[in-house]
Amino acid sequence: MNVEDLNRVVGSVLDLAKCSRGSSFLQAALKQHPRRSFEVIAAEMPPQVLVPLLADMNGAYVAMLLLQMMPLPQAITFVNHLAKQEELLLALCTKDLHSRRVVAFVMELVGAHNCQFLIDLVLKYPLKLVQSQHGCIIVQRILDAFSFDSKERFFNVIRSHFFDLAVDPFGSYIAHIGRPH
Repeated sequence: MNVEDLNRVVGSVLDLAKCSRGSSFLQAALKQHPRRSFEVIAAEMPPQVLVPLLADMNGAYVAMLLLQMMPLPQAITFVNHLAKQEELLLALCTKDLHSRRVVAFVMELVGAHNCQFLIDLVLKYPLKLVQSQHGCIIVQRILDAFSFDSKERFFNVIRSHFFDLAVDPFGSYIAHIGRPH
């Protein structure tokens, strides 16, 4: 791959990112020609484009690589855009292994301490999250970042549904952490 190949895709980066071969091409470009590729690809990926791309099976890899290459303050700006999209965030937390990995990537990229939006999501939808395989895992990963008060609020809900959660294949993991002593 050379820079000319990259120049030919200007204007079609989003479409490329969403298909398997295009995503692979863009990832390779970012690794082989990081500076120029970042300029070309990032120019076509403002937050309102890049953030929804995180939910795309192929596009997420391009989006995550771009976020990794950004200075942390710029990446946090993109993550803050994600934080405002509750429906997308909830889907990323519960959909599948791929989307759960995207959420884990975001937590690692900006640090769990910068993920108050995930804590807020868990507090708003505790049962929906703990009763899904991937949501349960996300909850377990973010619990350490909870304040004492947030943990109490969360576990009060869990304890009030203890018997239902105790027999749930995924909720049981969280129910046993918060079980009454």
